[in-house]
This record gives sequence, structure tokens and C-alpha cells, in this order.
Amino acid sequence: MKKIGLKTILIFLLTMFLFYYLLKDNFIESMKLLKNANYLYIFLAVLVFILYIIVESYLLYILINKQKKSYKFKDAINLDIMTKFFNGITPFSLGGQPLQIYRLNKEGVTVTKGILILVENFIILQITMSIMCILYLIIGYIFNVMPSGFILYCTILGVIITIVSLFVAIFSCLKTSIAKKIGYFFIDKFKFIKDKENKKEKWSSKCSEYSLGYKDLVKDKKFIVKCIIINFIYMSIYFMVPFFTFKALNTDININFVFSMIFGCFIYTASCFVPIPGGSVGAEYSFIHFFEVIVKEVFIVPGLLLWRFITYYIPMIIGGIMFNIIDSKSVKNK
Repeated sequence: MKKIGLKTILIFLLTMFLFYYLLKDNFIESMKLLKNANYLYIFLAVLVFILYIIVESYLLYILINKQKKSYKFKDAINLDIMTKFFNGITPFSLGGQPLQIYRLNKEGVTVTKGILILVENFIILQITMSIMCILYLIIGYIFNVMPSGFILYCTILGVIITIVSLFVAIFSCLKTSIAKKIGYFFIDKFKFIKDKENKKEKWSSKCSEYSLGYKDLVKDKKFIVKCIIINFIYMSIYFMVPFFTFKALNTDININFVFSMIFGCFIYTASCFVPIPGGSVGAEYSFIHFFEVIVKEVFIVPGLLLWRFITYYIPMIIGGIMFNIIDSKSVKNK
């Protein structure tokens, strides 16, 4: 718990620095825009984000329910919200997975089955994001709304990494023995890797876990398609949030759902590969440089602050509180 508290404080300090840096040049103007914001659109933005949580939780629920039929949907919602906290305080959002295995084990799901659920969820997410990235890249060029320069190169790199991650995951599942040998080769070659035998053991275990998860998933093709559709729906809902945050600042802003989803997809992709909790800096940088293509400069920073509070800080705070309450109850009951 001390480590969690320390990480939370560091994120708070980083957030304060980012807000200061972003607002230092136009603080008064930004505060005026936020003060005079249309609260109906802010409410709709929050409502859309809640809908995203519900649909995302439903996908988690059907994956868990496949392993444990008595698992309840409300427990999946609680788990998903708690995951937002642990993802939010760890680099690459890695903290959510151990939390999910821990909580599922408390609910009577074995660690092996818990890992199986996470692997299936990851594979489905990678398939969905690969499809969305390619689709939105094409649509972005058709509508001529893609940015140029450094941010464009980052976007293309993010798309490539997403697709390569999918192929690496599938290859590791189909050709486990070859994947293990390739992993061992790189572990031996990189001199900075310490305790090589331990790393090899972990890599071998990871390959076996992914192979089991993939084989369990592909048994039912209709189930895979259903999961991908649900994933596509909830990610699309999530990418709509900037539309409402900008409309809250000025209803005449030239933005629509298509542009919001295109930019939202690439902002999400860019954030995933930033080794800072919550994808901080990467999320803010990409948000600013994507939306400056269609939104006036004066609205971008206030829109960013609204979007970040709704999609990152508020759910992270609620998730942290929820974890402490639920975990304390579990300890008392035990």
C-alpha cells in the first residue's frame, strides 16, 4: 500500500506540473472557457464514458462467465473500475492485470483461469485495435484530417507496433516452441538483462499461457466475432468523449463524431506505448497536436483538461476508493 500511495503522489505532482505547463500562457482565458462551459455537454461526456465502462465491463463479464458461470455482471463492473486505478498508476498500464487475477481469485476463479481470461481479453483487444487503426488511418487520409510532421510519424509507428504486437501474440500462441527459442536468443544476446535463467523461465511461462488462452478462444469462432464487435463498440464510444468536451466549450466548434473517433483512436494508441503512468505527456501531446488540425488553439487546452479529468483522473480516483472499500470488506469477511 505504501508503494501505491507513493505512485499516486508522484502522478499528482506530474499532473500539477503538466497543468501548469499547459495553462501558463493562457490561464485566464482557459479558466473563463471552463467556467462558462455548457454543463449539458459535460454531463453527456460523463454519460458516454459511463456507457463505455458498462460495455467494456460486459466484455470482461462474458469472458469471466465462460470460466465461472455464477460470476455477476456488477462484480465485472466493480473489477473494471478498480482496474482503471491500477492501470492509471503503473507504466504501460500493467498494474491492472495482476489486480484482476488477484480479485478474480478472491471470487473463486483459479489463477490459471484468471490468466486465461486476461490473455483472451488482450488478444481480442489487439485484433480490434489493429482493425480500427487501419480503418481510421484510411478514413483520416480520405477526409484529409491527418496531421503532418513528427506526430504523423508517431501515429504510423503506433499503428505498426499495434499490428506487430498482434502478430507476435498469435505467433507465440501457434508456434510456442519457436517463440520460446527466439525469446531465449534475445535474452542471451542482451547483456543488460540480469538473472537470465529467471527471465527465460518467465518468457517460457508467458508463451505457454498465451498458447492456452488462444486455443481456448478459437474453439468458438462466433464467440470471437461477438467479443470483437463488443470491443469495437466500447472503444468507439470511448473515442466519442472529446466531441462532447469540445462542444461543451463552444457548440460552434467544427468537430463531428467521425473526427473524434479517428483522433481518439490514435491518441489511445500513442498513449499505450508511453512508459509513464496513464500515458501522461504522450496522451496530452498527441491530443493537442491531433485536434489542432480542426479545433482553434484557444479551445484545445481546456478541452484536453475536461477530457483528461473525465477519462483518466475521475475513474482512477473512484477505482482507488472502490478497491480500498471492497478489499477491506473482503479482509473483514475472511
